[in-house]
Amino acid sequence: MVVVTEYEFDAENWRAAVGHGPGVITIEVGTGDFSWTGLSIGPGPLVLDATGPIGVRRIVLEGEGDGFELGSVSFAFEPAG
Repeated sequence: MVVVTEYEFDAENWRAAVGHGPGVITIEVGTGDFSWTGLSIGPGPLVLDATGPIGVRRIVLEGEGDGFELGSVSFAFEPAG
């Protein structure tokens, strides 16, 4: 996420005050016919799918809650495993 703020904004202090958000379990990204094999992507939550629409499609967060959609991206919650 990118946040544009005023010049003297103290990001470290703000982060310390608001705490951490939920952890990310999975980020599903459609790649279409494009190959991402040239990228050095280490193990992590990123799941690449060559089928369906291109772009971020689904984000799964740790915790409990009702899923929702924001534009074309769906958000879901799962307990931490």
